[in-house]
Amino acid sequence: MDALNFADGLSLYARTSLRSLCTSTLISSLQHNMAVHVCEHCDTRFSTKSSLTTHLLVHTGEKPFHCAHCDYRASRKAHLTKHLLVHSGEKPFVCEHCDTRFT
Repeated sequence: MDALNFADGLSLYARTSLRSLCTSTLISSLQHNMAVHVCEHCDTRFSTKSSLTTHLLVHTGEKPFHCAHCDYRASRKAHLTKHLLVHSGEKPFVCEHCDTRFT
């Protein structure tokens, strides 16, 4: 049975799912082939040099972002920014059930 006849025998949901899977696989393959920056440690590929640079911190263990208030160090600026909420007292996140606030 060839692929065309196989697809004809599937339900609409199955055909849609199969099409989505094929499209997703194709996009993933294209992204992989377009990625020109390759990690020398694990062969992970990236489309931008900055993504590779950030990824390399996983292997080196380097944490270039330092908290000015304590000994906390982070490999990503976003992690430090979130940590700083501990020192500011700001609690921007609210539980939708009990209105308790969190950092």
